Amino acid sequence: MALDFAVAKAVFRARQIERALHDAGPWIMSWGPHLVPASRLVSEDRIVFLAHFPEHCFLVEPDSTLRLLCRGDELGTRQITFPGDGAFQVEWTLQPDELALV
Repeated sequence: MALDFAVAKAVFRARQIERALHDAGPWIMSWGPHLVPASRLVSEDRIVFLAHFPEHCFLVEPDSTLRLLCRGDELGTRQITFPGDGAFQVEWTLQPDELALV
C-alpha cells in the first residue's frame, strides 16, 4: 500500500509540473478571500510562480491554505503562516527533481 501511495504521489507531481511547464494559464493563487494573478517564470530547472496579495484588514484569521490554480483547476496547496494584515508576496517553486520515489 505504501508503494501505491508513493507512485500516485509521483504521478500527481509529474502531471503538476508538466502542466506548469506547458500551460500558459491564466494562473491564479488564492488565499483567504483573495484570488490574485500569478506570474509564471520558466527556467532551465524549475518553474516559479509569483503573486502579490494586497493589504487587507482581517477580523478573523483566514485558513492557512494557499492554492495554485490554472484555468479554475486546483493544482496544488500549501500551508502558509498568517502574514498579518499587510500586503505580501508569494513565490511557489516546482522542480522536476522533487519527483523521486525514494
